[in-house]
Amino acid sequence: MEPVKPLTLLIRPTPDDGWVGGAIYFRNLVQSVLLAAERQNRAVEIVLVHEDRAAPPDSDRILPPALRRVYLSDYDDTELPRAEQEIFKSLAGGEGKRRFRLARKYRKLIEATGGDVIFPMFPIEGHTLPCAVISWIPDLQHAVLPEFFTEKEIGIRDRKYSDAARSSDLIVLSSESARTDFLRAYGEPAADLAVLHFFTLPEDGWFEGEPCEVREAYGIPKDFLMVCNQFWAHKNHLVILRALGILRGRGIRPLIVFTGGLAGDRGGQVIDRFLQETSKAGLWEQCRVLGRLDRKDQIHLMRAARAIVQPSLFEGWSTVMEDARLLGKPVIASDLAVHREQDLAGAVYFPADDAMALADRIAAMLEPSGAVAEPASPDPKAAVTRSAAFGARFLELVQGRVARSSRLETVRPCPVCGKDAQVWIRPLRGKRSGRGWPAWFCRSCFSLSVESGYREDQAALEADLEWNRGMIERNRVLSRGLLSSILALRPGITSVLEIGSGVGTFLGIARDEFGLSVQGYDINAEAVRWGNDALGLSMSAEEWSAASGSDADLVVSLSCLEHVSNPRPLLREMASFARSRGAGVYLSVPFFLPKDWDYLEDGREDDEASPFFDNDVHVTLFSKIGLTDAMAELGLPVVTPVSCQGWSGLLFEAGPSRQPAGDDWIAKWRRHAVAKFRDGSVPRCLADCRRWILSTDGANGKSASPGWLRRLSRRA
Repeated sequence: MEPVKPLTLLIRPTPDDGWVGGAIYFRNLVQSVLLAAERQNRAVEIVLVHEDRAAPPDSDRILPPALRRVYLSDYDDTELPRAEQEIFKSLAGGEGKRRFRLARKYRKLIEATGGDVIFPMFPIEGHTLPCAVISWIPDLQHAVLPEFFTEKEIGIRDRKYSDAARSSDLIVLSSESARTDFLRAYGEPAADLAVLHFFTLPEDGWFEGEPCEVREAYGIPKDFLMVCNQFWAHKNHLVILRALGILRGRGIRPLIVFTGGLAGDRGGQVIDRFLQETSKAGLWEQCRVLGRLDRKDQIHLMRAARAIVQPSLFEGWSTVMEDARLLGKPVIASDLAVHREQDLAGAVYFPADDAMALADRIAAMLEPSGAVAEPASPDPKAAVTRSAAFGARFLELVQGRVARSSRLETVRPCPVCGKDAQVWIRPLRGKRSGRGWPAWFCRSCFSLSVESGYREDQAALEADLEWNRGMIERNRVLSRGLLSSILALRPGITSVLEIGSGVGTFLGIARDEFGLSVQGYDINAEAVRWGNDALGLSMSAEEWSAASGSDADLVVSLSCLEHVSNPRPLLREMASFARSRGAGVYLSVPFFLPKDWDYLEDGREDDEASPFFDNDVHVTLFSKIGLTDAMAELGLPVVTPVSCQGWSGLLFEAGPSRQPAGDDWIAKWRRHAVAKFRDGSVPRCLADCRRWILSTDGANGKSASPGWLRRLSRRA
């Protein structure tokens, strides 16, 4: 028996940007995953991915040295194959070329390492990587406190988070508070959201020895409070100075020790202002600024402190609070929802902008009785258990996404043409549900289908009825024009059968203005009831089949088949009915055209011009060649395009094929399919799909000019 391949996790620690909490997060993540894998007896390999071999991040020092490391810069000079060179040359603008190169390098790195998932990774617009892509959004501070960011920084975050919302396999958030902020800023994403609370895993030596030795080495008196935050604007250090001034007026002079980086603040020269305000207030003797410390020294000072003060205006999930949980230290924290969510025993809260309330909490903490609430005692074993659970939860999330991403390798039957040629693309967000539904593309007939789990309730059916009633006058005009066109092609029609008849507008026109006998079927009982009462029709509220006892010279289905998840059985019934009676079949659907890839890439499913506008219920998106081939296979090879303003469709009949062997649009699509898909390769990204199907405009037979192709490929 061959050995089972380990689950390979590609972990991308954040680059050095002064964010110590980010480095600690990845240290805790890596160690927790390894701990969970050991306890579960699972084969897991973690590979650290760094950008530049010549300049690995400082945070790498706190990650296990035995782990394998790979570097993106090693793939900088990878030669592009000739086909990719042509694509690269056709791209307009430097940004498109940069994304193409970046995706190419990551693909090669992932293939070389056998990576099953990469985390954290924001999608590269227009490209899909050959493994599961999981994004991490630690917080939405730029959306909640935009005053601390430049317009450029906000734009960068918005672009990344929007890309993640529509193209990631999963978005990991660190708190329910962050989830709320994300949904408020970006709405329900196509990607799944998961909240993953992290915890501090103790390192060797943290609980060894007496912390007083470290305290004395830094010249810190015995009784002090501690603030452990970088000097960034949102960390709100100045409220502590104001609270100290209030306490001095009461004759209380606590010592505060500040640790954390002094540079790299986003909101201006925070440390300069802090030092200036300290000097103005005469608080030098009560403030000790130590800067960034060795992690072990910081932990020992926290052990020695009376309490930890966490005054931040915003957090995603506070590492300081988790350190305090591990060490059993009382905390005075700003009253943020996320601080409450962390739920520390012994924590007391104050409004972040209320220095008086903070002064009161500090005074109470310094009373002889001690903290106002008893924190939990230090318990390293409990911390290890929490961290193992954190690692296990991460592995569970990863495993689910790896299984999902394996659909990239899956080829399954197409519900339109029936061939084993459908490949997975990405989730598409449903307008009604807000959910992301998996979408599949057929590389044989170019149709697309959506695995929607949406089901219309009674309220939705009633809403559909109201919409149909509101469209009656418009549909009367379209029905009149459409019937005129069809009757000009088939003048002997005396009876019409409509499948998906809605409220019966088309049937009413056929009967009242053209003198045809009519029958209709629709599964929306509310619409059928209204149409029968208002128009005097006799429609049936049931699914139609050839065995229903109906008879007609023309079968019509208008804007119906896109709602059917597996239309082949219904198409087969229609074709059988038409062949047995010499009838024609007219089918109108919102056809899926090459230009529609732009909506997929840009995430504009909500655009009303897009065929993906309502993909909760529009679950089968036909290409013209897909519908044509399906009906030809079922015995109706004669096809005539018939359109009338808002309805574009095809009239199918039995008989000798009218398809010329030359340059009609059907033949062009077929030749292109054979040429581009004969190798059986699976499209890895939307850009590949678009390039493969856009060499001919299947809608009107126009050959694509190089300039037209370049414009459509600009985001490849």
